[in-house]
Amino acid sequence: MRYFFFVFIFSLVLCSALQSQSLDELFRETDEYFKAHSYEGAAKFADKALVKAANDYGENSAKFAIALDKRARIHWGEGEYEKALGMYKQSLGIINNNSGEKSKEYATVFLDLAILYQFMDRFGDAVSAYKKTISLMKTVHGGKHPDYIKALDRFAGMYFQDEQLGKAQVIYEEAYKVVIELTDEETGPYMNCLCDLANIYEETYQYEKATTLVKDILQISGRMADKDDTGFQNSVNRNSKQQLARLYYKTGQYNETEPLLLAEIASVMTEMKESIYSEPESFSIFTQEYLLQNSDIYYTYGLSEISGDKSFLLSLMNLQIATRGVILTSAIGMKRRICSSDDISVLSNYDSLTAYRTLITDAYSMTPAERKSKGINIKELEARVDQYESNLVYLSEYYKNEVESRDIGYEDLQMSLKPDEAVIEYVNFNPVGKDYATMLDTLEENVYAAFIVRAGSGPPEFLKLCASRDIEKFISSGTEENIYVKDIAESRKLYDLIFQPAEKYLNGINQVFISPSGLLCRVSFAALAPDDRSLLIDKYKIKYSGSLREIVTDRKSGKGEGTKLNDAYIFGGIKYEVDSAVMVTNAMRSRGEYDENMGDGSEMEEVLSERRERGGWGYLKGTMEEAEKISGIFGKNGYQSKIFSGDEGTEEAFKSMSGNRSPSIIHISTHGFFFPDPNPDKPWQNDANEMKTTTARGMYKSSANPFFRSGLILSGANNVWKYNRRIKGIEDGVLTAYEVSNMDLVNTKLAVLSACETGLGDVHSGEGVFGLQRSFKIAGAKNVIMSLWKVPDRETAELMEMFYVNLIEKKMNIDDAFFSAQREMRNKYSDPYFWAAFVLI
Repeated sequence: MRYFFFVFIFSLVLCSALQSQSLDELFRETDEYFKAHSYEGAAKFADKALVKAANDYGENSAKFAIALDKRARIHWGEGEYEKALGMYKQSLGIINNNSGEKSKEYATVFLDLAILYQFMDRFGDAVSAYKKTISLMKTVHGGKHPDYIKALDRFAGMYFQDEQLGKAQVIYEEAYKVVIELTDEETGPYMNCLCDLANIYEETYQYEKATTLVKDILQISGRMADKDDTGFQNSVNRNSKQQLARLYYKTGQYNETEPLLLAEIASVMTEMKESIYSEPESFSIFTQEYLLQNSDIYYTYGLSEISGDKSFLLSLMNLQIATRGVILTSAIGMKRRICSSDDISVLSNYDSLTAYRTLITDAYSMTPAERKSKGINIKELEARVDQYESNLVYLSEYYKNEVESRDIGYEDLQMSLKPDEAVIEYVNFNPVGKDYATMLDTLEENVYAAFIVRAGSGPPEFLKLCASRDIEKFISSGTEENIYVKDIAESRKLYDLIFQPAEKYLNGINQVFISPSGLLCRVSFAALAPDDRSLLIDKYKIKYSGSLREIVTDRKSGKGEGTKLNDAYIFGGIKYEVDSAVMVTNAMRSRGEYDENMGDGSEMEEVLSERRERGGWGYLKGTMEEAEKISGIFGKNGYQSKIFSGDEGTEEAFKSMSGNRSPSIIHISTHGFFFPDPNPDKPWQNDANEMKTTTARGMYKSSANPFFRSGLILSGANNVWKYNRRIKGIEDGVLTAYEVSNMDLVNTKLAVLSACETGLGDVHSGEGVFGLQRSFKIAGAKNVIMSLWKVPDRETAELMEMFYVNLIEKKMNIDDAFFSAQREMRNKYSDPYFWAAFVLI
């Protein structure tokens, strides 16, 4: 309530301030809010500017044309492309009437129009608009102006994106001629131009030209490094060294390739040991700089076996251990240390962080219209979250401990393994071709490879497996079980692709740690068939690991050995159609706010939109039976357990477990959901698509954030999911992965997600799956059991009963209890569909 009161007061102050501001001040405020992606705030000032420009100068004035241009950019940002297009054209018409086409203002707006056409995928219109813009810029500025360079860069970039490299090269070369006359070489525009042109030369196999340019870039960035404190030159320097290594490799200069790669590996390792970042910073740095952009040449060179003594593989393995899963590991470590801290500053910052994350959760469940009416801006809230996360990094002891934990290397991994254990670390990447013929004839776009590590002192094995396209046909989109699961012939084919090449290195091995990547995050390795009669579960005990460092740290901490389990909270038999008054009462009871004399709470219901059918969630009878059987096992063995079922399985009840109330085991048997990225090829359009959404359910489906596209369904969720109706003052019953990650479950040894597709999510190179499994890990849960496809009700309950008998009655550790239950199900059901969906991580 205090937040919305603040927004209301702020709105009154804002309205008063707008009355007295000049037009130039309104323009400045509009630009500031727009740069911060605060479109609601920008729109308020832009609309006021339009009114003021019309009143003070007239609707045919240049000032009004500028106001239209600024408002058009906001419509564009909000996804209202046609409105933006109309305003740009109106602005151009006014400028033409006042000062003609051959004016600076006309050329500037026309460039915005060209970029908008490109964004709308109107390629033909964009080409025509860019050509006219460039002609106008030449006329207005004589072809010697930063705006002219910007137009050339944008136009060339569009051709580059459309893979018309010859046309892109001509335009980039024209931009280069201009930029060397206009700017000092030690400036961003100059460096960007050189980098773009070097990329074009490399892509078009003009390696000599590319090499010359890259060497120039490195010399300049080296001189600029001491002057630049923004990180720009560091990024240019690192990426250029990687590009030079690629060029050396492509042209057969291997003696130059390996020293450069080894130097960069050492540089990255040093930086990681000396630096610490918040999670948003880490995601940007490690996924964009170190992994996505630079991994291709590392893996390509490692597979080439040019270095006969395999010394390069040892360095590559150390880099792999240091960077794989580093963001998740950092997030988990930070959560554990903060939750156990007694530092007032740390706890205060953490409380503020949690409060803003809660506001973001509420905002994501609203439609854009609802957010606008309440004055809520998600970008601003996310910026606050980033700031508090950065503060926590430097306030807590986490900094020192996290940096120290990064000393784990390849030798530590080998020493942590037993003689009968092995690790298979999968990677996928775009290989670097040596020459034109190689690229044309044999080079796949994306391939999978695997590191194999055993105990001892030898170097790792590194094997090329197959192309990504070979695997895709076996992996479903998530709407049905994966095709290889119910067809033994298909299972054998997939086995041959991703596991059989490693078998010759697994003699004498009983347990295999699997660290999957890319599409393999959706594979149940236990279900792969080496032949017509057996599955991998018959040969190996398979354990999944998010990172190689995790294997070492788990062994050092004794995770899973003698784990003490005291109590369990069990969710099952949940009703998704619940009367609003009952939901309010149950929510208040969970929060400790209920008074028996208050009444039924029906006055708190608030209908946000008309009632409409959307296909809700149906009751799962088997989940009630599953919950009761599990609870019976706990009770019979002297463990405490509590079942949350029917209308009591609320989101409030789940969130009440956070902190000291976090139980040893959380078992959730309900519906789960996962929506794939709505724009995997054009992520920049996600924000625009969200702006068009009119239902709460649609907000989850279209969100750019994968933690809002996956979750669990709890009591009363159909109110918002099926009917688009929310009840004021209580949770909506849709528990997203984002909300789970905001909880404190550091006391929880095991979270069992006995629901469909709880292991799915967006896959990021080097960081695994962003979804429910990751959120429970970040929250603090030590072990998570999850599913990879839609699971059958009865057999799932049977598997879970076997697992808990092993865990509670037979006193097995979590790993052994799970493996034994799956193998027992395997003996009973030959079809892995009934048991192989679940994996333990």
